[in-house]
Amino acid sequence: MRAEAVARRYALAFLETIAPGAGPDVDARLTEASAVLLAPPVGPLFLHPGVAAADKVRAVSQVFADDADLVHLLGVLIRHRREGLLALVARQFHRARLAREGRVAATVRTARPLAARWRERVVEELSRYAGRSVDAEFQVAADLMGGIEVRMGDRLWDGSIKGRLSRLARELKDEVKLGES
Repeated sequence: MRAEAVARRYALAFLETIAPGAGPDVDARLTEASAVLLAPPVGPLFLHPGVAAADKVRAVSQVFADDADLVHLLGVLIRHRREGLLALVARQFHRARLAREGRVAATVRTARPLAARWRERVVEELSRYAGRSVDAEFQVAADLMGGIEVRMGDRLWDGSIKGRLSRLARELKDEVKLGES
């Protein structure tokens, strides 16, 4: 089974255990825990297969002592040797929480930062397309060279210069192959 599918199952199960109004707060704490536990200097120890599961559970229980729900999730992941999926579980939890609230997540990448009015317009258009409210995360990716790239759910719209050049290169390559036949 794909890692994304496994992470989604853990995220959905975790979402069912929390109070509906607590979603945004739990979402933020899960994302923060993922950042702390997977990055150096903690990450190599947290992910190391030689460190006993009981020791890992004890450590996260102490670090996140004030968050029983998070400790429970981390304990389940550790005992099932799925701690490496923590970042994916956090991302899937975010998506599932938004879906439960009638919203959808989108990642919008541009070569340069967008002005506030353009951000609002992009969110409005995406919301109109999706038929529900869109929670957009805007990222700057200079490698796009220009244009915009949007990922919403499993869909990717690539209107970037980099994407157009890649498509043109594939088309030319296909034409060359056809001409050789």
